[in-house]
Amino acid sequence: MSYGSMGKKLALLPLLILLLGGALLAADTGRPNVLLITLDTTRADYLSSYGFQLPTTPHLDALAERGVRFSDATSQIPLTGPSHATILTGLYPHQHGAIRNGVPLLEGIPTLAERLSAQGYRTAAFVSGWTLRRNLSGLARGFDIYDDRMEDRYHLVNSQRFAHQVTPPALEWLRNNARRPFFLWVHYFDPHSPYKKRDKSHAILERASPSVMAALPQRNRNYASEIHYTDQWIGKLLQALNELDLESETIVVVTADHGESLGEHGYVGHGRHVYQEILRVPLILSWPGQLPQGKTVDVPVGLVDVAPTLMQLMDLPTLGEGMNLVPTFGEGELPKLYTMRRIFFETYPGARKKFWKIFSPPMNFIPSLAGFREGPLKFVYNTREKQSQVYDIASDPGEVRDLMADYPIYQSSGMQLVGWIEDSSVASGESTANSTDREKLRSLGYVD
Repeated sequence: MSYGSMGKKLALLPLLILLLGGALLAADTGRPNVLLITLDTTRADYLSSYGFQLPTTPHLDALAERGVRFSDATSQIPLTGPSHATILTGLYPHQHGAIRNGVPLLEGIPTLAERLSAQGYRTAAFVSGWTLRRNLSGLARGFDIYDDRMEDRYHLVNSQRFAHQVTPPALEWLRNNARRPFFLWVHYFDPHSPYKKRDKSHAILERASPSVMAALPQRNRNYASEIHYTDQWIGKLLQALNELDLESETIVVVTADHGESLGEHGYVGHGRHVYQEILRVPLILSWPGQLPQGKTVDVPVGLVDVAPTLMQLMDLPTLGEGMNLVPTFGEGELPKLYTMRRIFFETYPGARKKFWKIFSPPMNFIPSLAGFREGPLKFVYNTREKQSQVYDIASDPGEVRDLMADYPIYQSSGMQLVGWIEDSSVASGESTANSTDREKLRSLGYVD
């Protein structure tokens, strides 16, 4: 080899190091892979591992037995795009700017995908609901692949894809990237309305307990069958980790963006209310050999805590404003910092039809409802009516008895909460939804 050709190759060495540096860093540190699975519109109490009377989630139940199950996890906002932005940033909605479906995450807000990509991780997301399309959510940043193809229609105008469509491409990507540190996010939209009856899953649940199924309204039976159907496809993802010998090298996180009211409080849906059936979500973490097995954590936590916890487990600088939940994995008594912390939540009115904008002032960025959990207590403030409510979730999980009169300490909490939101809000972006997007959002009930 001539000195000239050797010199040319040496000149390329810095570029090669720059390109490979991140990947080598991730490999050298032995940091784990991350598989994030999110279920849309899935309330915790419809998972069998969370007490549901039907075996809706055998694969997630098995995952919980191999890891840590949080029994009292709260969504920070019952809207798909904003809630996933909270999961991926560790910030409250008013802090990351995505306060409605169709309003994307603000530029400059760091995400989990961006942080892990900078560490040399391969990153991919496979999403299945229209509200998570890249132009509407702003969540594609940091992902090498952001697969948001929508292949089916219902309600004439709304698009999604089902679990049997989103899982195969995710599995293919996983198998092709199994030998490099990866962050894979797979989103399942299936439990969302219109609650399609999954005949095979419906029959399995009916055989398991005919009396329980018979006692449920048809809407609830269909909803349960959707969750069972989704669990079957999640099982294929988890099985692939086992077949690829990746279980001990991979942190698996399973959660939901929010729950769903199925008629409780005279309401079907989510987004407009903050009752427990809408805010309480499953949260399961598993990492064999590193996290406890079969542990249940009962202290209240939030989806805002997911990103900071993952960063701590990977020994990386924290992300967002949530809490690192690693101390809750132990057996000792937790400090009040964890047991009596305030976990905030908020929701906002939907985007208005253009006609009504003529007759009403521009919407500000104050939530229609906001509140917090503090131990067993739940405080809710209606900003329009300036009314406060307090519930004891431990003794009154159905939120029937308003205890505000018994807790004068919370008398000024509503205005204080609004003040905090105003002071810490970022300038929310405008909706990026075009006319097609608006029709699809309207079909989901996200446009007034």
